Amino acid sequence: MKPRKGFTFIELILAIVLFSFGIVSVIQIFPVNRRLITQSSMQTQASYLAQEQMEKVRAVAYADLDAGTYEARAALPAGAGTFATQFERGTVVTLIDGNRAATGIDVGLKKVVVTVYWTENNVNRTYVLSSYANNL
Repeated sequence: MKPRKGFTFIELILAIVLFSFGIVSVIQIFPVNRRLITQSSMQTQASYLAQEQMEKVRAVAYADLDAGTYEARAALPAGAGTFATQFERGTVVTLIDGNRAATGIDVGLKKVVVTVYWTENNVNRTYVLSSYANNL
């Protein structure tokens, strides 16, 4: 009997099935990767918007920084950049004591909390940035 050259039909079908499973597995990675990239991008943009507001608040003199809602939660204006229109932002200033507990008396320490809100894939998300201001 002579040795055969080439593949049998069953070997060819088996190779196609294994190749198909491999391709399907690789293709399923792409939507997950795209979702993670979008999520990361939105988180980065939210952190940029929070940091921008925090820098504005930190530029205000301590005496002029009133406790309460510094910036009410609202959609960002179109002038903030085209990406910013899908975000909302709010800023709250709280009087705190040396133990970082809220107090009604100004003892020379305030907590500033900037929160950025957005919706991604029908899920509400937030990014919170906080800092302290003192009267030195």
